[in-house]
Parts: sequence; C-alpha cells; structure tokens
Amino acid sequence: MPEDTVIVNNNITDTDEDYYALNVADDADYVFFLFNNITGNEGNVYNANTSYEVNASHNWWGSADGPAADSIDGDVDSSSYLGATVTNAVVALDEDDLDASGTVGVKVTGATDADIIGVANYSGNPQEAISDSLAFYDVYVCGTDVADPSVKFYAGNGYTAISAWSSTTDIWVEQASSFSAFGGYVYATIDFTLLEGTPIALVDAPVAATLAAPVLLSPAVGSEDVVLSPTFAWSAVAGADAYYLQLADNAAFVLPMVKLEGDLGQWPATAYVYAADLDYLSVYYWRVKAVSGSVGGGDLVESAWVSGVFTTVDEPAAEVWMSDDGLTFDTRAELEAYLAERAAAEQPADIVINPPDVIVPLPAETPITPAWIYAIIGVGALLVIAVIVLIVRTRRVA
Repeated sequence: MPEDTVIVNNNITDTDEDYYALNVADDADYVFFLFNNITGNEGNVYNANTSYEVNASHNWWGSADGPAADSIDGDVDSSSYLGATVTNAVVALDEDDLDASGTVGVKVTGATDADIIGVANYSGNPQEAISDSLAFYDVYVCGTDVADPSVKFYAGNGYTAISAWSSTTDIWVEQASSFSAFGGYVYATIDFTLLEGTPIALVDAPVAATLAAPVLLSPAVGSEDVVLSPTFAWSAVAGADAYYLQLADNAAFVLPMVKLEGDLGQWPATAYVYAADLDYLSVYYWRVKAVSGSVGGGDLVESAWVSGVFTTVDEPAAEVWMSDDGLTFDTRAELEAYLAERAAAEQPADIVINPPDVIVPLPAETPITPAWIYAIIGVGALLVIAVIVLIVRTRRVA
C-alpha cells in the first residue's frame, strides 16, 4: 500500500461477514480513513500493521455512539466519530490551507503546522435540534500547536451566525463571527482544539429590528452662547417608544450629569429641560438614541447614538451703579439704599415753635376819689371859663 494513503468520501455498507470494511496490510504505511459512511458491517476496520496506527476518525458508523468495539481490530483510532452521514468531503495532509469552497463550501486558512485538514457537509443535523439552521459542517484540523485557523463558510448573509457543538454541555454555542459581503461568506477564527470532531452549524438569525437615529435640534451641534439651563430637543423617530439621553462634560461620557437609560430611564418626550445651571463658558457633550421595547421584556431595540457639542455663554461683566457724588455700588439696590440714607441725613430737623406764655396782668384796685377833689376840679374849671370870657370882651372893646 502506498505511503500516507487517504481514503475519503466512501459509502461502505453490508460487507460480507468474512470481510472488514477496511483491511490494512501489515506492510502498509500510515492510513487516513476519514469522512466515510460505514454502516451495516460485521467488521469495520482491521489493522494488521503494528508499526502505524490507522486514523479512522470522523466517520459515520451508523450510530451516534460510534462503531461497536468488536468491529475494530488492531491499532485503530476511531474516536471523534460523526453524528450523521457526510458528503463532499475534502482532506489535505501537511497543508496550512484547504480551499474546498467550490465543493463543501468551506475554506480553511492559516492552520500553520497542521498535519491534517478536512472538511465535509453533514447530510442532516448531527446533534440536538437548532432553529433556523442553514447548513451543518464538520471541520477537522489536527496537529501539535496548530495556529487557530480562519474558517470561511460560503453561505448565509449578514445576519447568519456560526454555532459549534459543545460535547461538554451538549448544546450549540454561538461563535464570534463576521460576514463578508464582498466575498459572500460568514467567517470566524476558531480554536483548533474545537476542530477535532466538533460539528458546526450555520444559523440564519432573524433580521433584527432597527430604529433610525434621531436628529438633534437644539442646541444645534457646535452652538455657542448657550444658556446655562438649556432645553435639549430632537426629532421624533418612527417606531420609537422612548429615548435615552446623556449629558456630560467630556466626549467619552464618563460620569455623565444626565444619564437616562434602562427601563426606568426611558424618556417619553423629544425634549428635556436641564433644571440646574451649567458652568459659564464651558464645553458640554450630549447624545440621544431612540428605543423601543424593554430590557425586562427582552425585546429592547435601540438606534445608534447621535451626539452633539455646545459651549455655554460667557460670564457677564459685573454691573456698576454710580451715585451723583461719584460713589459706585455693585447693585441698584445698594445704590438706592445709599441715596435713601443720604437723603435722610441731609433733611433739616423739624422746627418746633413754642408760643410764649401770655401773661395778662390784673388791673390794680381803683381807689375811691374823695369829694373835695371833685370840688377843687370844679372851681378850677370855672376860673378857666371866666378867664376866657374876660379875654374875649377885652378884645371887643378895643
């Protein structure tokens, strides 16, 4: 038998009880018996060679439990058996890459130091059911300290996911993957230790619901002289139930001053008033996204964040109030208080006129005039009259 014989892609069934599905002679070199469907045989593999082990892994033996122990004779590795029949298998020895994109729909690259690379299509699901499956594959990479390869599956679209079967937990485990629209394949870098008998499924994930991002209205992006208590406003988004909002003094939104997120933080309006005062002449960043559904309900859908930046007004110069005598005051109230105080000091004191006491003297007691006084007065009056008469008569005579 020639050196490094590879036997692949065969359906071997119901062989005669005197024969094995594979009989390896004692002088054979290394034999790879891979990706075959071997069922209904009394004997499956016989290896007469004591120098080389037959690699009979990754075959379908007609049972999920692998081949019957008594159907294997000699030094044979029949581990990592498959869970279902396979087709279109391709195997390469001592290669770093295997391009079977045209047959199996799989390309393995970067498997440095690999001894064997093999790929095949499963005819059906080899393990537990998985919803929305597109196709199932077996990717086999074996060696010592092999670099983790990139595996490309030429199927699916931007929503297709790659899942690998976990023999430890008996569940399908989604792998981190990407889609190349240009190449038309889903790809992932997979730990090569998972590629020693691990079925892989391509799952057509449902198209995720999407929401458009809102448009920031106020403050406009790059605005200056924004008031210290601004009103943030944005456009409504069709299909949105609410919005998330953040306001911070840094572009990374570390420790934001406003953080409306989560089910309790859903803001139902398209405007938000910041009640406190921001700092004068400072740069602030804000962002908004539209949301629908809820975290608790498991149906939360979010748009992308849309961000804006603005600068608040400069601090106004202090007002100076001056009185007519040249004194300055910080506020009008202080000026008015000073003027009132000065006016009070300059007003003259009230003039109080106290009228003098009016003293009316009482008349003295009038004494009683004696009678003889009146007699003298009367004699005096007669004498005066006599004199006057005498004078008048004398003038006439003359």
